Amino acid sequence: MSGIPIGYDGLERLGLRYRTPRVTLALILINAIVYFVTSAGEGLVAVSERWVEAGGFIPLLVLNDPLQSYRFLTSMFLHGNLFHIFFNMYYLYIFGRAVENTLGPRRFLALYLASGIVASVFHTAFSALQGIAALTVPAVGASGAISGVLGAYLMLYPGTSMTVCWWYAIFPLCFTLRASTYLLFWFAIQVIYGYLSAGSGVAFFAHAGGFLGGIALLPLLLDRAVHMYLRLRTSVERFFGFIRLGSSRGGIGTLTKAVMSLMIAALVLGGLYTALWGLPRLAGPVYAVQVHTDFTVGTYGGLFRLKGSDQGTVFVTIHEGDAELQPVGSEPLRVLMNRLVFSGLIFSRGSARAHVYIKEAELKASVYGVTVPVIVRDFEGVYDGYGFLIEGRGSVASWAVAVGVGRSDKYYEFSFVLSSRGPMGVGESLRFVALVSILVSLAALYVVVYKDRELVIVS
Repeated sequence: MSGIPIGYDGLERLGLRYRTPRVTLALILINAIVYFVTSAGEGLVAVSERWVEAGGFIPLLVLNDPLQSYRFLTSMFLHGNLFHIFFNMYYLYIFGRAVENTLGPRRFLALYLASGIVASVFHTAFSALQGIAALTVPAVGASGAISGVLGAYLMLYPGTSMTVCWWYAIFPLCFTLRASTYLLFWFAIQVIYGYLSAGSGVAFFAHAGGFLGGIALLPLLLDRAVHMYLRLRTSVERFFGFIRLGSSRGGIGTLTKAVMSLMIAALVLGGLYTALWGLPRLAGPVYAVQVHTDFTVGTYGGLFRLKGSDQGTVFVTIHEGDAELQPVGSEPLRVLMNRLVFSGLIFSRGSARAHVYIKEAELKASVYGVTVPVIVRDFEGVYDGYGFLIEGRGSVASWAVAVGVGRSDKYYEFSFVLSSRGPMGVGESLRFVALVSILVSLAALYVVVYKDRELVIVS
């Protein structure tokens, strides 16, 4: 999307050496170790779903339970696949060295972690624009925290020259441009794609929020002594003609300010929409259903029979009196939950029942427009006052259904145990999160417009 930077003339161009970026290297090592542990069961190709569920940032859970706030931190150290962690750690190394050298290890770590938290705040506020289903999707990755490092780099070193490569098919196109140009383009892409690609699975608004978090926090975390020394060294080098970087007026430039201000204004408007008008779109309680199942699946008329087990958390929304199952990645869990939802076992509108036992029954479920029988045995369930299944166990058997095809050749037999948490909503907690995103955006705007000349080292 925005090209890959392969190097820049950072502090070396000023005749200075980098101190060993201990925190940057430590973060890369920790992320690599965590990825190894969490993806070992998947052959190191991708993170295991159970780790995503346990440590990913799920906005709805955090909004409803303060004890879930640990996800702000754990989500920063989980990555979806090899490409995800490779490019994240590459960007961290490229940009983190100069920023850590300027701030110092402790201040740099504070900027990194705080930017990651701000990124999750923006992700929550802007996921709400897509409806409550988006608030149930786990987000993982260090992208938000690293975006904060990029934002700090923009304010400190906008005039450094950067070699960037775009790929046309398999052929790289490389050229040199100012760091401010590249980072401005990158930030604009996050905002624009965030609004145009809702539901794409990429947390564009988290990237944008982390970027603004890094800018807003930079003046508070700056090591003034080191910063003054680096600015003085830059002035001396420029005076003797050793470097020719950007305008002598300093700062990030008028055009960069204008585009940044426009993008930040777009984020402020999005936050205002969530805070003032977005909540009615999120009406309707949500339940988090923790499911464990052992299953047998037969294919080709029972010729092959495979056994397995699965577990996970799935979300069910009550909308206009009906239960709606949110997307489920695992096929066994998806089939089981579809049968429980569409046969009326999960939720019965207006029901006052508290405890139900079914020895054996054949129910019907309509899935993708296809009606299939659901064989229920030894089902026992406890329901809350809304008619939602809070605790349940039993056995279910049914055919799988494929979209556009109808009944498939897979016949599932499940034994399951489940428990539900809910009802959950968003209410004022989401409004508060949206207001925080607005305040961070305005603080970053102030730094961009009024503090750029004070912060810049290489312009």
